[in-house]
Amino acid sequence: MIAKPRRSLPKTKRPSSAHAEPKESLRRLSPVADAASPARPVPEKADPAKNYKTALRSYRFQRAKTPGIIEVLNENSYVMAEYSERTGSVKWQRMVLASQREQIEKWLEDHFPKA
Repeated sequence: MIAKPRRSLPKTKRPSSAHAEPKESLRRLSPVADAASPARPVPEKADPAKNYKTALRSYRFQRAKTPGIIEVLNENSYVMAEYSERTGSVKWQRMVLASQREQIEKWLEDHFPKA
């Protein structure tokens, strides 16, 4: 078997300026804001919990076998909480985000007021 010589690809010259970036472009990419650019206005009393809406459709509310108890179930039918119509208290069985917890408790109070 005769070995064939390797063919090399022709080398192309790159301009020397292709590797070096001008200093001006580095200044523009700098994360430090200069005095000429105005700062973004920050809204007062920004509360991220108010911007987050709980998908209450992912929870189900149903009456338990025990009278006066409403169960809060998630999408997988796990009992997340139990609400007592008699006392108006909610006993949480599983971990839930605080923003979701507040919205669920408010929904329960609105739809199942204390007796």
